Amino acid sequence: MVRIRSDKALQKAHLLFQLEKAPSPKFTPLAEGEFSQFLSKTFGNLLSSYTLSFNRQQNRRGSLFMPNFKRKQIDSEHYYTRLIRYIHRNPIHHGFTTTFTEWEFSSYHSILSTKPTRLCRSEVVDWFGSKEAFITSQQAHEEQELPESFKLSGS
Repeated sequence: MVRIRSDKALQKAHLLFQLEKAPSPKFTPLAEGEFSQFLSKTFGNLLSSYTLSFNRQQNRRGSLFMPNFKRKQIDSEHYYTRLIRYIHRNPIHHGFTTTFTEWEFSSYHSILSTKPTRLCRSEVVDWFGSKEAFITSQQAHEEQELPESFKLSGS
């Protein structure tokens, strides 16, 4: 799990990046709330460029990726807890593995590890109270499916 910065913090990072890249008197910061739209469009452009290039190289047509990604605000403690469990069980849902602990790319392993990570490890462990409580919580709810209202589209 990676913490997403606020629009204001992202805009500040964007401004600093633009100033380092090419100081220009014509650059104007994005208005409040526009950064999410800018970020979405930037990723969309990246994915479109990659798709065009790949399709040209492979002499093919069509989409390479699933429908648009979306950000969904975590607006309750219950949703946050259930979402962590859902993320760890997602490889089971898609048939990549039979148990979430077998999936080598899972953030579950990073949360339990002591190796450096960009994940907010202590934030997640503290949320559950301890590593042991985190493990117990994940295992106890392995069979529960997340209701449709909790899922991001395309899940």
